[in-house]
Amino acid sequence: MLAPDDDDDEGGRFQRRRYEEPLAAQLTRQVKTIAEAPHRRTDEDISNIAKMISENYFDTDLTNSFLDLAVNLTLEQPLKIPFVAAIVLQTNTQKPEFTEEVLKKISEALQKNINQGCWREVKLLLRFLACLQGLFMGDGIFPLLEELFNRAAELQTQSSEDVSISFRTHTTEVLTFWKAPWPGTCQDHSLRYRIHHGFLGYRL
Repeated sequence: MLAPDDDDDEGGRFQRRRYEEPLAAQLTRQVKTIAEAPHRRTDEDISNIAKMISENYFDTDLTNSFLDLAVNLTLEQPLKIPFVAAIVLQTNTQKPEFTEEVLKKISEALQKNINQGCWREVKLLLRFLACLQGLFMGDGIFPLLEELFNRAAELQTQSSEDVSISFRTHTTEVLTFWKAPWPGTCQDHSLRYRIHHGFLGYRL
C-alpha cells in the first residue's frame, strides 16, 4: 500500500499552495476600479489605497505603479481625476514625501505635453493639479490657470503659428519646478507648494 502523499490533506484532496497577488498588482487593480462598484464605499477604498502606499513606500514597484497610474488615468479616464487626487491627498497626511514624487511626475508629463502642443492633455493635467488645491499655499494653482487664460486671450489676435510658439514658450517658463526649499515649517509636516513669481516651489 502506498504511503499518503505529503501534499494530500486528510480528505485526500490536493492542497495547492496559496497564491498571493503582488502588492503592485493589487494597487493597480484597486486604483483602476475605484468608484466603479456601487456596493463599495469609495472613501474607504481611498483610505485603504493611501495606507497601502504609505506602509509600502519603499516598494518601488508599487510606488512607480501608482505614479504611472496617476498620469494615465488622468489622461485616459478623466472622470477618475478627483478620486486619484483624493488618494494623493490622503497619502500626503501619512507619507508627505510621496507627494513630491507625484507632483514631479505630473509636472514632467505636463511639460512634455506643453512642448508637444497637446492642449487637451495639458488641460486634464492642470485639472488634476487643481484637485490638489489643498496642498498648495495661498491661492494655489488658480493664479497659474488665470495667467494661462489671460495669455491665451491675448494671443487670440495672433496667427495660429505665432500662438503655438508664443504660448508654448510662455507656459514652459511658468510651469518649471523651483527646487529650492521654502523656509519655515508646516504644523502638520506635510509638503506644501506655492506659486511664486510664476514658479512652483515647495516648503517642508
